[in-house]
Amino acid sequence: MVPADPIELGSWESKDVKVVLWLLSSIEPYMVNNLRSFNIAKEMWDLLRRMYHQDNSARKFQLELDIGNYHQGN
Repeated sequence: MVPADPIELGSWESKDVKVVLWLLSSIEPYMVNNLRSFNIAKEMWDLLRRMYHQDNSARKFQLELDIGNYHQGN
């Protein structure tokens, strides 16, 4: 959330700009255009999370099942 207090707002904006710059410099160049329309880092982060977050529950279950079925020799 963006703070309402002007003193806190200045500090918050400074930190937000740093995070935005970090995000933009950390992603592939073709992705930068997708983030240009956002004003704050949280909006960028939320989009990236929606695009790339994967629920690995099925994969985790399969790995646990495979591990449980392993045996050595006879």
